[in-house]
This record gives sequence, structure tokens and C-alpha cells, in this order.
Amino acid sequence: MHKTEVRGASWLAMGLLASCFSGCGGGGSTPPLQLRAQIATATADGSWKVCLDGNQNMACDAGEPVATIAADGRYQLTLPHDTPMTDRYWVAESVTAGTSAVLRLAAPASSRVISSLSTLVVAQLLKGGSTANTPATRLAGSQSEVAGRLGLPATTNLLALPDEGPIGAIADTAMAALQAGVAAAAQAANPGTQAQLIPLTVLDVMAHYADADSGGLLPTVTTRTIKSEVAAAFNPPQCSIAAPQRLYIDTDDAAPIVSKEDYLQARLRTDASTIYGAALDLKTQIRGRGNSTWSMPKKPYKLKLSKATALLGMSADKEWALLANYADKTLLRNAVAFCLSETLGLSYTPAYRFVELELNGEYQGVYQLTEQIKDAPHRVDIGSATPVGDDPGGFLLEIDARLDADDWFYSERSRLPYTFKSDTNPTQKDQVARLIGQFEDALFGDDFMTRGPGGYLPLLDSEAMIDFYLVNELMYNVDAYWSSTFVTRKDNGPLTFGPVWDFDIAAGNVNYSGHDSPTDGSKRKYSPYLERLFTDPAFKRHALARWQFLSSRMPALQSFIRQSAATLDAAQQRNFQTWDILGIYVWPNAVVTGSYAGEIDYLSNWLQARQAWIDADLAALAGQDLTAEQGAQR
Repeated sequence: MHKTEVRGASWLAMGLLASCFSGCGGGGSTPPLQLRAQIATATADGSWKVCLDGNQNMACDAGEPVATIAADGRYQLTLPHDTPMTDRYWVAESVTAGTSAVLRLAAPASSRVISSLSTLVVAQLLKGGSTANTPATRLAGSQSEVAGRLGLPATTNLLALPDEGPIGAIADTAMAALQAGVAAAAQAANPGTQAQLIPLTVLDVMAHYADADSGGLLPTVTTRTIKSEVAAAFNPPQCSIAAPQRLYIDTDDAAPIVSKEDYLQARLRTDASTIYGAALDLKTQIRGRGNSTWSMPKKPYKLKLSKATALLGMSADKEWALLANYADKTLLRNAVAFCLSETLGLSYTPAYRFVELELNGEYQGVYQLTEQIKDAPHRVDIGSATPVGDDPGGFLLEIDARLDADDWFYSERSRLPYTFKSDTNPTQKDQVARLIGQFEDALFGDDFMTRGPGGYLPLLDSEAMIDFYLVNELMYNVDAYWSSTFVTRKDNGPLTFGPVWDFDIAAGNVNYSGHDSPTDGSKRKYSPYLERLFTDPAFKRHALARWQFLSSRMPALQSFIRQSAATLDAAQQRNFQTWDILGIYVWPNAVVTGSYAGEIDYLSNWLQARQAWIDADLAALAGQDLTAEQGAQR
């Protein structure tokens, strides 16, 4: 039997070849119909099961013909010679070890290949449900429909092995998304999700990121965005908080904490709980932290434990932050921003727990115990920070106009203030500054939309940039792009914006720079990078599609705000008995509502108004001629 070569390492694990529809064996005038298939992999994978689907449900059901598998991965199915083949489909099933999650691929029975792309075609074909015209006409129409939705020429053959290039990348992305959908359905205790529903969802999501100009998906998108949106369709991300635990900190000799530079020795304790387990009793150091927040009566703190510890179920580490959220009378704005980050699937979102702090025996109110942003594999993973030649390796920077770090530099072109937040030697510092300069030169160069060397795309994680932008845009974060804006790099990869941080005076909780109004304008105008990036039609299309997804999650965000307020209710009453500020102005409040319920209502209503404004703003962008802006280059 001829074995078709499969190009592309990822496709070696998923291509299933079928051939020999008649006369492939046996003698006589009416030989049996023999269908043969082979998994086109280097080694046989016995986890696959192949059948001929007769009831058009894209699954192998009892009574349907099942192929036998040989040791070399070849399948053979022998049927009576008069077996009808019209409207029948190959189905390949693979069960994930230890689960009931079944990955199903499908193809028309006449096809030689079972793949992720053929699966999308079959799902679209069955969705139509029409018996009009001939089977061949219906199949051709479904192929054309799927190809068009994926940004491919309508004549693309989706039932052949995908070549390298756009169609190969689309096939790999579709396969990853199918797996994500299966895993999400199983995780949501819904393993019986209809086999047709997952590929249709994959097709719907991928269609949002199709780029007819280039004949494939947008060059800014990778499997991360597609997988996360497909997974969210079957197992939507849910944000939640637990009731605050008591956290006891006692400094040696009850010494007051008066410095942001000098640590004091202290003891940290927690009570045992049904949520977090055994009580803790640890040695720690503690000092002040923050910028404007350090001048407020309710102080924020930095902790450095004597040994790495998993505080309240979070990943073990020595360094932690205690956020006071004094000016944020909802106590929730940072949590809302973190929820948005988790919803979008940014690579790292700081974990946190709400606590009630007792410091040297005195109640201090509700705090947010949060992972300190730092370079570490379990936090911001920068990989290897070892330079190789002129390349500095991984690093962690912060755009911070306060220049609140020992080492910093201004970028050459945009004059943005970058501070170093990871250990770097003098040679690396120069290399990092040059790398930022190279990125800016590419971004602001004449050929910045070139999809290769010389353009900005190889130097920037566009997906992360768009998701980071959307969090700050929805929250209309006054600090974004001039302070508390982290930029990281893992190994020798692209620059990545994030993680998100510092939102206590976001979402309308500020009375300057117009940021009290949900309709004041876009954060794009505060970043020279974003202003430039939004002139790239591909970047803009991606941002519009991603906002559609985030906007669809706004009802869940509103529920998170209400549920969190209810969870904090008893603790917030104790907090505001200690800090009696609900009826007075605290810098830089835009409003004074006089009650906790009023603060929650203001936040909720403000976000609703902001969402509506962004809907209109990005809809206006979508109405522009995306192909005529600054000479889009493909």
C-alpha cells in the first residue's frame, strides 16, 4: 500500500489515510468491499479506533463497522460489496488516558485523509442537513464554506494532507483547538458533548481570526488565543474569592513599620481552616511598599519569608505583597483586573487571597495578600537570563516614570522610562536597551508591517499586547503605559507586555486626566506603541475579535463583582469601622457614595458604561477601510 508522506512534525500524529474502495482483495465477480487506512505516523498508536459512521453523528456507535488495527498502525475494514457509501463518514476516535474525553476526527468515506480540517468540513456538512443536490455538490459547498471562513481560497482542498504554510498552520491550530474543546468539555463534567458541536465551535472561533488578505489566519494570532476561546465555550472561566482569613503579623518588640527600604524582623501566623489546611507559624521580614499608597493611613506592606512557603494555597515563594486598597472603597478593583487577565488567559496573573490583617495585635482591616511580581518559573518565567553573544536572554522590565529602581534607561525613539526588575549585569543592561531600540526601530520603520525580518511581528508577542491593552482599556487604568507596566522576555523570544498590576485607582476611581469618565477616550492615545500598532490592519482585526470575546464575558464579570461583595460583606463592615471613610473623600476618588453598596453599584455601572463605549469605539474602527491605512503590506 502506498503511504503518503506527511510534512510537519505535528501532523505526523494526526493524519489518517484511507483508500481502496473496491477490488482490493478477493476473487469472484462480487468481491467484498475492502477499505484500508493507515495512521501516518512514525510508530503505530493503538489508542486510535476507526469506524465507518452510518448515522451521521460523528461517533463510533455500537453496531457500526469498526476497522481492525495491525501492529504497524494499518487499519482494514471489509464490508459486503453492496454496502451503501453515500453519506457515510470515517470517524477516528482517541480516548485520553485516564479520562472519558474522546477526541473525534472525521472525513467523508470517499476521502483518503482524516484530519482536523476534514473534521471541520464534515461538521459543516452535517450542520446543513440538506439532501438537495448531489452528495458531491453538498460536499464541495461545505468545503468552500469552511475554506472561506478560514480565510483560505474557496477552492482549497481541505480533504488532502495539508501542506506547509498557511493551510498547515491552520490545520495545526484547528487540531490544538479540537483538543482544547474536548478537554474543556470533560473538565466541565460534560464528556458527552456532541461530536459535531466541538468542531463547529472551533470553526466559529477561527473564523473571527481569518485573514482573507493573506489566505490564512491573522499573522498576529497563535494557537493560544484560539485554544482559550474554544475552551471557554465549553468550560467558561469562573472567577471567585473566598471569605477572608485572619493573618497575624507581629514585629520584634512590636516595632512600628516606618520604612519602605528597611525590613523589620517579624512573625507571621494563620489559623487552621477547612479551605487552606493547617495553621502557619513563620518567620518573616516586613517593610512598607507602594508609591502614593504608602502615604495613606492604611499602609501596604512587602513580606519576605524566611523560607519559601505556600501561603493560603498559593505557590510557594518567599516574597509577597499586602495590598491595602485604601482608596478603592470596593476593595475589589485589583481583583476585577486579575479576573479579566485570567479570562483572557494571559501567561501569568498574580494569585491572591483576601485576608484580615492584625498587626502587633491591632486590627488593620481587609488586605489583599498577593504574589509579588518577580522573575521565577512559577511567576514571571523569563527562562534563561544568560546572554548569548549580543543577545541578553530573558529579562523583566517595568515602564515606570518614577524611575523607582536602581537601574533604568529611556528608550531611544519613544523616550519611555524602562526600569530593570530582574538581575542583569552591565553588559546585559546595554544589550536590553539595544533590543528595545531595535523593537522601536522596527515598529516605527517604513516596513513595520512586513511579516518577517524587518517588521515588528517577530519582536513582539502581539496576542499578549492585545490582551494587556484590553484589560487596561476596559478598566481605563490611569497608570497604564507610564507606570506599573511590565514588559518581559523569555529566553530569546519576543517582548511580552504583562502581567497586569496596580488597578486600585482604575475603573472610574480617579478624578484627574479625564479617567473618571467611562467615555473619555481610549488608552491607545497614551501609548506610542499602541497608536502605531493600531495602524496595522491585522493587529486591529485581532483586537476587534478579541474584544468581542471579552465583551461576551461581561455578565460573568458583573456576577463576580456582586458575589465578591457578598463574600466580603462581614469583613468590609469591620474594615470600614476601623477606617471610617465611606462618607468622605479619599484621594483621588471621583465620587463619594457614602456606603459600600453604593461603591459596588458605582463600579458595576461604570464598567457597563465603559463596555458600551468600547463597543462603539471599536465598531467605528471596524467600519474603517482596513486595507487603505498606511499602505498595508503583505
